[in-house]
Amino acid sequence: FFAKFAAVLKENRPVFYRFSDPHERQGQISVTGAQPFQFISDNIEYLDKLVCDNASIVRSDLGRISSARRKWHCLYARVALDEWLADDYRPPGKSLLWASRLDGEKRPMLLVAIAKVLLAKMPSYKIHVHGQPTLHPFNLDLLRRLPNVEYHGAFRSFQETAPRDHLCLIYTSEFDGIPNILIEAAAAGLPIIAPDVGGISELVQDGQTGILLSCAGDDFEDAAAYVAGIQHLATSPELCDKIRRGARELVTNRHSPSRYAVRVREIFEPELLQNAPVPSRVPTDELDRALAGELTTLINMAASEHTDKEEEIRRLERVLAQERHATL
Repeated sequence: FFAKFAAVLKENRPVFYRFSDPHERQGQISVTGAQPFQFISDNIEYLDKLVCDNASIVRSDLGRISSARRKWHCLYARVALDEWLADDYRPPGKSLLWASRLDGEKRPMLLVAIAKVLLAKMPSYKIHVHGQPTLHPFNLDLLRRLPNVEYHGAFRSFQETAPRDHLCLIYTSEFDGIPNILIEAAAAGLPIIAPDVGGISELVQDGQTGILLSCAGDDFEDAAAYVAGIQHLATSPELCDKIRRGARELVTNRHSPSRYAVRVREIFEPELLQNAPVPSRVPTDELDRALAGELTTLINMAASEHTDKEEEIRRLERVLAQERHATL
């Protein structure tokens, strides 16, 4: 559709919102899907802007199409900080959170592997799973049969997951931009363990704002890395506190509503101002009548009160002359 009507749609300054390239695991190799970037490559001359939620995908794209650099913009997502920043933190128990779609790109089989490794190494810990299959079927019994997993089903908002009740958020994904749920977790002061894919490293900085893992793609090898991260947090309250504070500071500085509004203006306002209609001027004859009326009123007042208004009259005459010139 876009390719067929691009020449016409170009007049409306199309904006393409972009977050990540899809990846498909083939054995130990992650293969990048071509479709999203192929669309950009085919239609770049007709796209006015490409707005991304992370800088990583911007750098990746510009490595392939550097001639249209001005079209790419990074707009970090916003989070309503007032919902999260109340400092009511309490030391967590032995509860862990996983919350996402149970679709292939989120690696639910890795979640199953994490639970099995966790059961062997940290048997008193439990994973609370929120989410449901959305794009593809997934056998939920694989989770329900595990004694250290409690499956809660779908959720409508992050608040429903009781984030402050958990030691950390376990996030698994094959590819991503910067998921909103990670921003919300950081704002809530919930430490994050996540893979180094897409733009996640821009939010989860290892040892500073979370624990960032280099995943190999093998479920049980990666599960061991996740459980090691859980053990590290469970035995280091100082690290948890450092991560909580660092993540909140980053989110406050970069993902606040006020910072988001500034960035939106930087990206879109120059164009809006450039294309804004020029306010029409008051017709010259109407302006003349208005200024002449004011001038006449002052002259009459000066005459009736026998006061010296000559200087004021000359000033108004100059104003009348200047306004007539400006409206020509």
